[in-house]
Amino acid sequence: VQVTPPSSGTGTSGSSGGSSGTGTTGGAGGTGGTGASGGKLGIGPSVAVNVAVNQVDAVIGDDAWVTGGKDATVKASGEYEQSTTAKGGAAGASASITPVAAVTVGVNTTTARLGKGQQLSLLGDLTVQATQKSLSSTSAEGATQGDKIAVGASLALNTSTDTVVFRCEESQA
Repeated sequence: VQVTPPSSGTGTSGSSGGSSGTGTTGGAGGTGGTGASGGKLGIGPSVAVNVAVNQVDAVIGDDAWVTGGKDATVKASGEYEQSTTAKGGAAGASASITPVAAVTVGVNTTTARLGKGQQLSLLGDLTVQATQKSLSSTSAEGATQGDKIAVGASLALNTSTDTVVFRCEESQA
């Protein structure tokens, strides 16, 4: 198979035409503070934030030529994983306060694309595929103990936008 990029008169050869891309992200997680104790006021806050933007593209570019092969494959495969944990606590004071927050934001995109103006000349099959696997977890844990007053609140917020795209551009005459 010969793939000729639009900006070059020569091609690169290989066993299959097109391109492939694979992405894996092991998102960063965090564990917050361990807490406070003793005295009149104990405050044990914790915050963990994890934001990831991931993209995998497999593309046969605009005006490229793919010739001389039996089969060609364009495959984009994205695997994304994020984990966020926040832990906090306060105890042993007259009044204890424990605010805990964990936030995970994920934006994952996997795209397989055939550009416009392409010349595809194959003896066999053209396979274009985009697949994605996404896993996200968020947890917030707080422990509060006070001799007179104990207030604790834990919030775990997890939001993900996952997009898988196949796009075949149209040539304009």
